[in-house]
Amino acid sequence: RQAGRHFFVKVSEVFTPEVFLSYNSGTYDRLTGLHSTQEVAKKLKQILEREADVACWFDEGKERGGANAWMMKMNRLDSGQAAAMADARQGVEKCSVVLLLLSDAYLNTDACKRDFLTAIRSQKYLVPVLLPSHGVLAENGYDAGWSGPVTIEQWWHHAHATCMLSRDPDSGQPFSGSMLGQFKPVTMVEGGEA
Repeated sequence: RQAGRHFFVKVSEVFTPEVFLSYNSGTYDRLTGLHSTQEVAKKLKQILEREADVACWFDEGKERGGANAWMMKMNRLDSGQAAAMADARQGVEKCSVVLLLLSDAYLNTDACKRDFLTAIRSQKYLVPVLLPSHGVLAENGYDAGWSGPVTIEQWWHHAHATCMLSRDPDSGQPFSGSMLGQFKPVTMVEGGEA
């Protein structure tokens, strides 16, 4: 502190995570107050840090779903949300590996598209993780799990088809999910072979 000024240090300024976990919040359970996919991200982070001794980071904010996109379009993103988006982008840029916790909702969420596109542009190694579908819709109206095929040859076709009309939320330029085809997924879907 200097002349009455407070200095804040962000964790990302002194700590560089090796793995960034990118996810859509999933469904919200009113009884527990938890988001389904966020809980999966927390558990994966704990396992990776404990078992593999790998430093991980993910955005624990609640704006990983449809509300963020709506607020962006309406120019109602407050400074805290804008800072959280900048932190997420920086988290992706600084890490070595990005785990994409893929669901249909993920592929249709602006915050997740930003993570994905930042990872591609930054040439990060991607590990797609296919989340099980329980037929429940996330807050943005899409399946909170992976509803497509899970075979190694076919899985990314679903991502490509789901992203076919997708646009970069910042530039408005179209992009394709076909680039996921170069990565082998990890599946949490029962009966999946990936």
